[in-house]
Amino acid sequence: MRIFEWFTKSMKDVIDYYEEDVYEPLAEFFEKHEIYNVLVIGLIFTIIYLPCLLISNGTEPWHISEANSTKRHLTQLDLIEYFPTNHKLRSVFNLLNNRIEFPPPTPLAIVLAGSNVAKEELKFKEISTKHFWMENITILANRSISEAKLFSQISEELEKFDGKAFVFIEEIDKLPGRSPLVLQSLSDVDASKYKETVYILTVVDDVIDKSMDEKECTEMITRKLEKAWSASLHIDQINPIISRITGITICL
Repeated sequence: MRIFEWFTKSMKDVIDYYEEDVYEPLAEFFEKHEIYNVLVIGLIFTIIYLPCLLISNGTEPWHISEANSTKRHLTQLDLIEYFPTNHKLRSVFNLLNNRIEFPPPTPLAIVLAGSNVAKEELKFKEISTKHFWMENITILANRSISEAKLFSQISEELEKFDGKAFVFIEEIDKLPGRSPLVLQSLSDVDASKYKETVYILTVVDDVIDKSMDEKECTEMITRKLEKAWSASLHIDQINPIISRITGITICL
């Protein structure tokens, strides 16, 4: 009990000392010399923030460190200009814009399908080049590419840019043998090495068009891919791939 009383009295003496002999003289001094207020605030700001600036120099997110680039932030007015009637594409680019500002923990796959895919793919690349600090990588699927070669080709390209890229894989319905399995590996939440990558996958089909709603669009793409891949893969292998890549589908 005596120790507690002694401690309480000691603390009171310390507080009284600072209030009478330190705080009050300082308050009176700064009241008479206002210029020192500015200097002290500036000194405090420098002490607190300068180390943060020095530590973070050169290690900011990629899109911030490119401050001197000619790229311009994508705005809602830009999206209306690019897609005056296609609200789906506007929504997708809003999503992409947010992903780049706030990098997510998982890659993203988008399927573009229809007879006019090439035109919209070109627009994707133009917008990306103008507004996003992401590289454009184009891979043309063909009937001779192997699973290992496709995976190696995409991985090597992504490594150059630390995964910060839009990977356009054209005409995925033409992927032969087991090569469609690569799509699942690359876009898998746990297995993928690069989480910021966006995979733009295209399917060319004259039957698919922009009048289809999202459900019908996804169903048409699913049937197209099942038919194209069933010669080499079992349906139990095909379904997980399609499920992984058709989270966002756009029929054009």
